Amino acid sequence: MEMLHRDLKPENIMLTKNNEIKIIDFGSVKIAGIQEVSTPVERLELLGTKNYTAPEYLLGMQGSNRSDIFSLGVLVYQMLTGELPYDDRLTRKLNWRTLNKIKYNSAITHNPMIPLWLDGAIEKAVKTDQRLRYDTFSEFFFDLTHPNATFMKHSAPLLESNPVLFWKISTGLLLLGNLAWLLAFIS
Repeated sequence: MEMLHRDLKPENIMLTKNNEIKIIDFGSVKIAGIQEVSTPVERLELLGTKNYTAPEYLLGMQGSNRSDIFSLGVLVYQMLTGELPYDDRLTRKLNWRTLNKIKYNSAITHNPMIPLWLDGAIEKAVKTDQRLRYDTFSEFFFDLTHPNATFMKHSAPLLESNPVLFWKISTGLLLLGNLAWLLAFIS
């Protein structure tokens, strides 16, 4: 509907008695084609709610539909894991340097029942760089409901995917290192 909500969070999503989802609290909405009306009251505070606000808002940039997709991605991540994709690292004190250090926490680490393709779709929706997110909600929704082969190429680290093999390899390498050290010490 060419509107940016700019404050999507669990408290602003309601479920009716007929199991319909309704979005509420349109106090921050920006509607395409309607110019901002200047008022004597200036908004001093940033829009959005901590942990659900897209990084571009926290950096003082303009938002887009991709900003709302970020918030929806966070909501989906939280519904599936009970956690947040960036823990508590998205704050109003965010700057470019700290933003580049923030890494996505795979949803699979919190809920191993999540398929790899679903985690890939969520990860794309919550990218800290808005240019790398979905262009439209319909693309995000499609990837949430249909396995996307491009996300299947991502693989979990060996420690997560096969911890027994990881520790066998690590133990073998340590044993070889100790034997080499022992041979060098004896000679």
